[in-house]
Amino acid sequence: MTSNGPVAALAEQSRRERRCIIPPDESMRRVLCRRVDRGSFVRPWRGLYAEAEHWRSLDPNEQSLHVIRALSAAHPDWTFAGPSAALVHGLDCPYALSGDIYRLVPRHARDTHPRRNRLVAVTPGAGTRTERVDGIMVTSAETTVYDCAARFRPSHALAFADSALRLGRSTISSLTEHGMGRRRDGSWARAMQLLALANGASENGGESRCRGMLHECGADVPQLQVEVPCLTDRRRVHRTDMMWVREDGSHVACEFDGTRKYVDPAMIGTRDIRQVVTEERDRQQCLQQQGIDVFRLFHDQLDRPGTVRRLLSVNRVPTNDIIRRQLGAWS
Repeated sequence: MTSNGPVAALAEQSRRERRCIIPPDESMRRVLCRRVDRGSFVRPWRGLYAEAEHWRSLDPNEQSLHVIRALSAAHPDWTFAGPSAALVHGLDCPYALSGDIYRLVPRHARDTHPRRNRLVAVTPGAGTRTERVDGIMVTSAETTVYDCAARFRPSHALAFADSALRLGRSTISSLTEHGMGRRRDGSWARAMQLLALANGASENGGESRCRGMLHECGADVPQLQVEVPCLTDRRRVHRTDMMWVREDGSHVACEFDGTRKYVDPAMIGTRDIRQVVTEERDRQQCLQQQGIDVFRLFHDQLDRPGTVRRLLSVNRVPTNDIIRRQLGAWS
């Protein structure tokens, strides 16, 4: 905690407004720099400060939002784009993409160094739209999703599109219509390929990333959140994250990150770990008795496409020849 005085007042204001501290003058900047040297404060961005303890309590996305809110206050004319705009819209954003700050700049203003000290310059494409969200100028949800789809591979970009649909920030028709107006973009084909996969039934960013990686590895488009009746209790249903029908009529399902249900209090509820393990074992046996093979993908495997491809092969997951031919776009 900070001591009483001007520094404490600035820190309290920044916590209340959920942004980094902007020193009001050179004298206060020097005071904060000394606090940084002593370790009680951090400087996450040039000219911006935060209490070290408070900063460490934030996840990477919220840290970036603290920086964005402060930069917006210091530069009201800035318009944020890409993953930065996605964070302001409340969309799912992989931690790997939220560290840089993306800013929209006119084409004539962009220099030969589009990336400087984690600040990435984004030039507007045809039909780029902007709006103000929570007092911050950002590209619209449709522009933001399209730009991310064009810039990043599916395993990182699909979460933006899925969450835009799930949270009601946009619709598939609006996303598609906006994308069709960007035909002259060099990355238009792969962006539209990504938008065609968007599905608001994906429950979280992890599932979206998993589906994106499966897409990169050539898997056919799965059905999401398929409900299967429980054989032992007709009042219950089992929902699978992703499911495919093989050519022989059998079914195969993929479950993402099965460890979370054992450690997340929100998912465990009042049950102990033994009960959760037993219920999950019974659930998988019930699915198998109904002809549904189940395999799991874990978060750390999403960085190993070779492992994912082997799992697809071993479990005979249907592939899509069109997707396979387009894989070069994601290499």
